[in-house]
Amino acid sequence: MIRRRNKDVNSGQKHQWRDGVVAQASLRILATSDLHMNLRGFNYITGKPQAKAGLAQLASMITQARTENGEGACILLDNGDALQGAPIADTAAQPPLSYNHPMALAFDALGYDAIGLGNHDFDYGLDFLDTVSTQYKAPTVCSNIASEALSDVRMWTIVDQQATCSDGVVRDLKVGVVSVLPEQTMIWNSKHLSGRASIGSMQDAVNLQVPKVKAAGADLVVLLAHSGIGRDDGPKDAENAALQLSNTPDIDAVIAGHTHNLFPDCASQAVPGSDPVKGTLNGTPAAMPGFGGSHLAVLDLNLGHANGAWHVLNHCVTLRSAPCTTLHDPAILQATDAAHQRTKVRMEEAVGVASAPLNSYFSLLHTSSDLTFIAHAKRLAMQRHIAGTAHAELPLLVSTSAQASGGKAGPDNYVAFDKGPLRRRDVIPLVPFDNAIWGRVVTARDVREWLERCAAVFAIQRPDTPDQMLLDPNAPGFNFDVLHGVDFTINPTRPSRYDPDGTLVDKTAYRVENLTFDGAPLEDSQQFLMASNSYRLAGGGQYPGCTTQAVSVRCEETVNDALAWLIHNPLCQADAPESRWALSPGLDLHTVYKTSPAARIHLAQIARYKPVDLGDTADGFCALRLHL
Repeated sequence: MIRRRNKDVNSGQKHQWRDGVVAQASLRILATSDLHMNLRGFNYITGKPQAKAGLAQLASMITQARTENGEGACILLDNGDALQGAPIADTAAQPPLSYNHPMALAFDALGYDAIGLGNHDFDYGLDFLDTVSTQYKAPTVCSNIASEALSDVRMWTIVDQQATCSDGVVRDLKVGVVSVLPEQTMIWNSKHLSGRASIGSMQDAVNLQVPKVKAAGADLVVLLAHSGIGRDDGPKDAENAALQLSNTPDIDAVIAGHTHNLFPDCASQAVPGSDPVKGTLNGTPAAMPGFGGSHLAVLDLNLGHANGAWHVLNHCVTLRSAPCTTLHDPAILQATDAAHQRTKVRMEEAVGVASAPLNSYFSLLHTSSDLTFIAHAKRLAMQRHIAGTAHAELPLLVSTSAQASGGKAGPDNYVAFDKGPLRRRDVIPLVPFDNAIWGRVVTARDVREWLERCAAVFAIQRPDTPDQMLLDPNAPGFNFDVLHGVDFTINPTRPSRYDPDGTLVDKTAYRVENLTFDGAPLEDSQQFLMASNSYRLAGGGQYPGCTTQAVSVRCEETVNDALAWLIHNPLCQADAPESRWALSPGLDLHTVYKTSPAARIHLAQIARYKPVDLGDTADGFCALRLHL
């Protein structure tokens, strides 16, 4: 059992308990999250090794972190979204699954103690997930799913450890692990889950399962929350709710994820209840280790033991970033080599023809060819689906998100190809996550709110501050959902109406200017059909008004289906209509935009901003000074 003195576990004091002097010991929790099949530090799009990121690179850090802990207890956990997200994942999911999955081989080689599930782990279906989870030596845990198709997924598990205490006695330590993921996964992966699984409330599951794992003998409980930090005052069914969940009694540490952010992170803005310096959520030790193997979370808990009870005295939470000089673990490389070689061959396969060149280097600056191409594919798919219905009478708008726009995924996270034959590796970055195409009837007011949420990606620009960064580092590009079919400008000198998480923070703020449709300003009475995707319209990214109840059309095609159709029909590519958006002109300020070094030969595309090359940044991006 645990006796928690209070939530102030950072005091660093050795407590004198009423029932005797505390004997101390240490528990080190190592955690990864959102690996997305980044196993080897290899970029299958460029066909070149990556200097940083990947589980093979974290492996030596994991070994070192275990060694450092000496005679203390140490456990290694993963927080989900391990099985999808890189081309090697698609290769490994090709039937028949008659071989051990490379992620299972890697996890087993590193000796993981428990593995949680994330929403993208369901992207290849329940049967696939069941096959892979049975290959893990470590237990797979998901506390808020029920499915007879998953034969080896547990509601909780207990990891047995031993720790040498300060009095010289070696004592048993039982660490309980519970794991939850957003209940919206039922919507995002409805094609795989509908009728075969149910996913309930994260909070209800934690409330139910934590007492069970405690009753089964767990001394401490770690929560794997495949969920962003969120806010304490968010709704019960919030997609990002780690902060709310941390309030649950008897949870001693939280591993968050899903949003690919870093926590603790001194550069992050704290929300009430979180401490991004000490690494606490409502006083509970917590960490979020980024994306794709970028970081290893290390939570050191100093424990006290008295009269058979363990309790947390204090803690230290850090994130360790692998330096470029870290060698890739040979055991991981060997375990994943077969899938690696198959993937390299698969990436060179011909998939179609492009009628024009395309790139995403400037997709956060103005109308870009990559998003126009995706929008055209989605538009044609929706038109095919609604033909002959009342929805076909409405003007059609299309939303696309800037997935391939650098960000935390690094300077290689862009797409570019020339006119002519296309290989598989050319087109994969366009839509890394395959969602169904859905539609929603919206008003002109909805359109304005959508674009204001979109504009939250920009940091506020101050005319008296030279060379400030244009983009808010806390706002990922994949939450920048531009609308095709309307024309507009965005003024980043104005305060943002929404924060990067999608919370309305300033009801008086407006950044979107010159909004028109078909050359005329929008009127409140106008209605449109907006084509988006199942993730966004079900509430992913917290865009205003997005709920499943508001969905008007559910197309049978996925975004990848629509792209494949367009790529195989090059004559239909040429008539893609363009919307026109850009940053507001005449602001008379300089700002800095980061993009791929490969963008340098395409600067004519942004001549309106008078770009000046400032060289490469420490993280490998090309920095451009722009004049707005």
